[in-house]
Parts: sequence; structure tokens; C-alpha cells
Amino acid sequence: MDERLRDFYEYTALCRKYDMLGLNDLKLNAQYFTKGMDNIKSVRVEINKANDIDSVMGIIGRLG
Repeated sequence: MDERLRDFYEYTALCRKYDMLGLNDLKLNAQYFTKGMDNIKSVRVEINKANDIDSVMGIIGRLG
């Protein structure tokens, strides 16, 4: 797994722990943590279209 993805999962775990996880913030940070990855454009489009947190996490989960 890419180090950026591990960091993303750690970030989301901390946000959940402190009840600070919101959809818009998660989408923004998912974009940030995936920046520069190979062939990521279509994934980033999917992230933008996601309607809930579980969808965003599922999209990121498919990356590794």
C-alpha cells in the first residue's frame, strides 16, 4: 500500500475518533492524499461525485 494511502487511513481514523469527519472535508483530503498518483484522474472524479463517506472510503479502498 502506498504511504499516502496509509496516511489517509490514519487521518480518517483520527477524525472518526474525535468526531470530526465530514463528507466535504474527507473528499478534499482524499484529493490531497491521492495527488500525483499514476492514472488517478478518473478516481478523483469519482471522489468528487461521491454522496457519502462510505462511498469515498470504498473508492480509496480500491486503490490498495
